[in-house]
Amino acid sequence: MPKQNKRKCSFSDALQRAFPCPSEAAGKRDADVFCKRCKATFPVGHGGRSDIDDHCQTMTHKLCADSAAGSSSSSNANYFGTAASGPAALNRAAAEGTYAYHVVKHDHGLRSTDCASALRRLSDEKFYCAPAKTEALVTDVLAPLAMEDLKSDTSSVHFVSVAIDVCNTEEVKLVPIVLRYFKYGEGAKVKILAFASVPAETSAILLEEINHALEKYNLRGKVVGFCADHTNANFGGKKRAGENSVVFKFNEGVSGNSVIGVGCAARIVHNAVQTAADCLPVDIEGVVVKICKYFHIYTVRTEELSEFCEFADSEYQRLLGSSNARWLSLKPAVDGVLKWFPALKSYFSSQENVPTTIVAFFENPVGEAWLWFVHHQLSLFSDAIKAMEKRHSSAIDVAVQMITLKEKLMARREACFMGLKVKHLLGALPDEGTSQFRQNTLTFYGMNIDYLDEWGADLMELHIFTWSLLNDVPAWEDVEHSLEFVMSRVPNFEIREGELFDETSCVIQYTRGRTAAWKEEKMPAAERWVETFTHFRNRGTPFQNIGLLVEFVMCLPGSNAPVERICSITDKAWADGRHGMDLATLKATLVTRVNFDLSCADFHDQLLRNRSALQKIQSSDGNPRHQQ
Repeated sequence: MPKQNKRKCSFSDALQRAFPCPSEAAGKRDADVFCKRCKATFPVGHGGRSDIDDHCQTMTHKLCADSAAGSSSSSNANYFGTAASGPAALNRAAAEGTYAYHVVKHDHGLRSTDCASALRRLSDEKFYCAPAKTEALVTDVLAPLAMEDLKSDTSSVHFVSVAIDVCNTEEVKLVPIVLRYFKYGEGAKVKILAFASVPAETSAILLEEINHALEKYNLRGKVVGFCADHTNANFGGKKRAGENSVVFKFNEGVSGNSVIGVGCAARIVHNAVQTAADCLPVDIEGVVVKICKYFHIYTVRTEELSEFCEFADSEYQRLLGSSNARWLSLKPAVDGVLKWFPALKSYFSSQENVPTTIVAFFENPVGEAWLWFVHHQLSLFSDAIKAMEKRHSSAIDVAVQMITLKEKLMARREACFMGLKVKHLLGALPDEGTSQFRQNTLTFYGMNIDYLDEWGADLMELHIFTWSLLNDVPAWEDVEHSLEFVMSRVPNFEIREGELFDETSCVIQYTRGRTAAWKEEKMPAAERWVETFTHFRNRGTPFQNIGLLVEFVMCLPGSNAPVERICSITDKAWADGRHGMDLATLKATLVTRVNFDLSCADFHDQLLRNRSALQKIQSSDGNPRHQQ
């Protein structure tokens, strides 16, 4: 007898009356049902009522049902009700939102939340924040909340600066557009305004993305500064004479304000020393890289070198390599080669088939001297760049650092500084060789100074705002010169000079007793002004005019380091397979991570005070909609 097919069940009127929430799924099979509570589609063709009962027992449906208030004791009432608003439900929503923030802030993969969420349910069975829901909370709640905070902040400030960079991730070009601004009670803020995907890096495309982001938040007329790498597309060359650059077109389209182009000072300093070092008679970079690569991954060679180090009475340590992107990353490698120079020289003299570059270097009578000379210069330039790339350094901090670096180079050129070790090594050379070494040294210093003058002139002219760093008690004459500069850049800058003088006098009086403590604490300039303005506000002292001037100065970025950090996070996120996120999720993740400058505990406290955000977390069904 042929086997008869079992009759399939359907979603009948009786089932509809018994389970009011499910309905027939549009466009699906007759036996498919759509659940209004958990937004899931499931079949009932096999068991009918039992299929619906089984669905009601699933974890997803239970969690969605538990987030509803006013549920009755009947088995079907979990389908109905509005979002719970009791203390327990709100606390759980805050915990889920904070957990999603924690995952993003500390760079945990979204996939890790599956296990972590299950562990959390051991103590709270209603807690649910698996990968899909975590992603939904970040894209639909946290990132939009961060942008709402940014909009609120920028609506009250008078000046902002824009910084951009291009992140090349495989075939995709991403452009983070970052804002910097100053708030009287909080200090300098650096936040992501937008995150665009562009087909090319032309000035027209970049400017279009910048304008679109600024107009969305009504910030076009508040921009006074622009920071980016020194490319022709951004600045039009070192003389900034090109008319096809972002800065030129931006100033051309802005009514009134003249945008200050702040190039990346750290990149200028880096390129200055690299350009000068490339003209030395010995290619230090090429030699050091060759030596490091000679031992890289070769265990036998490393073991042999360690024996030579023991013979030379020095302890062997692994030779550190360098980065192709940053010439100054040579410093650890140079230090290592100098430390084991006798052992390395003996080792390579005993080996066969050694690269000719290495052989020529160790046979060169001035090779070690040039290595020591570069070692002294690397320390000077590395310290300057570290100071420039501090988190909230302003353009004024960087201008002071660049002028200080230039003055040190001029002093070294004046004295023809080489170092005692270099002089000792040169003592064994004939006078002709020593004279040539000195001439090359002077050329090195001269090239650095000229490079800083050519590429850093626009930045160094901001030294007239040095008083704003509050390293010393400010003088009225300096404030007056700064006011003249600002008014030349912002014609509509409304300020009352008489009141400005009175407010400056109050600043002088307050800072006279605070500068020593600030220096000892190494407090950033922006935080010093926050303290000063808070003191004035508490005492009812006006500071509107001096506040506008400080707001202008403190919003100017010192380098492009914040944007480069965002690009590094982007590269890591997409290169790391554990994240597995699309472009929209990546954007939301970066906005959440960068724009919220809070610890997880502080974020939890802030979230508890935001009832609207808590209700959005409660209503999240785990399906990201990418609202940001």
